[in-house]
Amino acid sequence: TSPIRGPHHSRQKRSKELAERRMSKRGRTERDYGREEDVEEQWGRKEDYGNEEERRKRNRKSSQDEEGAPRRTGSEASGDGVDEGKEEPPPEEPNYEPSGLLAKETNVRNGITLKYTVPPESRLPTKKWRFYVFKDDDEKEKEVHYLHRQATYLFGKDEKVADIVTRHPTCSKQHAVVQYRLVGTDVVPYLMDLESTNGTVLNDKKIEPCRYVELREQDVIRFGRSSRDYVLMQA
Repeated sequence: TSPIRGPHHSRQKRSKELAERRMSKRGRTERDYGREEDVEEQWGRKEDYGNEEERRKRNRKSSQDEEGAPRRTGSEASGDGVDEGKEEPPPEEPNYEPSGLLAKETNVRNGITLKYTVPPESRLPTKKWRFYVFKDDDEKEKEVHYLHRQATYLFGKDEKVADIVTRHPTCSKQHAVVQYRLVGTDVVPYLMDLESTNGTVLNDKKIEPCRYVELREQDVIRFGRSSRDYVLMQA
């Protein structure tokens, strides 16, 4: 026969059942929570896997682009721009001839570039040459220009650069030049027209521009259409 159990025993049993239910419910909740964490961890792994796949695809695409691009030779890769198959041109030999740049820079007077460049054979005259200026068949000279103090004399109407100013309106700013040159052992005077507008006349004959013409004693020179005669004489 079963022992007789009072109301106190029934309360203990009910409390025990309630405790078991709570424990079972708590266990289910913890297990479910653990499952949720496992699911989140699995999803996180899937996301990482997806990102890794994207990186692999990008790397694969960039490598394909590099393979599809035309390859450059070693010289092109280094930036030289010369194909290896082509022969390089021989190095340029040094040129020791005068370029004329220095003469151009130094051939300036009062800020004006001269049309004439002094030649290397220029020398000071060894004789005392002079220009006697006559006008309109007048027997008395109007002017005397001494031509033995320097090697080059520039004629023209530009007072800033001309050594001997020719004030006639038909004369150019830089009209002509008298240059003493060394010829053998002698220093000889020469005349050159500097491409003037109206030319230079020697002994009633117009001379060619930019060419040296030898001068001799008693030569008569006219610049432009001026009526002044420049007669070359020795002292």
